[in-house]
Amino acid sequence: METREKREAENIALLNEVKTSDLLSGNSLPSLVIQHVNCWWLKDPNNEEDIRRLSEAVENMRDIPGIIDIQFGPRVQAAWAGGTEPTFDYAFVVTFDSEESVVNYHPHPLHMKTIEITNEVSVKYYYFYFNSNMPK
Repeated sequence: METREKREAENIALLNEVKTSDLLSGNSLPSLVIQHVNCWWLKDPNNEEDIRRLSEAVENMRDIPGIIDIQFGPRVQAAWAGGTEPTFDYAFVVTFDSEESVVNYHPHPLHMKTIEITNEVSVKYYYFYFNSNMPK
């Protein structure tokens, strides 16, 4: 059985093999992946227990088959980082290896647990999916 650490190491190694010029030009890419972005507006952005629970649930989703990587963290609040939506509190980016993995992700118990916690600790959330030229 493949360990999470082994999968992560293999994915990092793959990313390191791709040149930035290839990513920008679209040349020599192994294949497309799907990325999922989710932003949360928390009921209490200072509640450390809520943030810990959400972070733990997101981290546990790494064990869902087909997930290549997950990045999670607070919104950057520096003046230079404004962006078009400067009000959310936390966000994640999940990278999937295929559309089939996205379909299987939705009913997975670890994803359902994250939704349960999201509904408990947030006032709203916003999410979307997109194809990425990041290598698998």
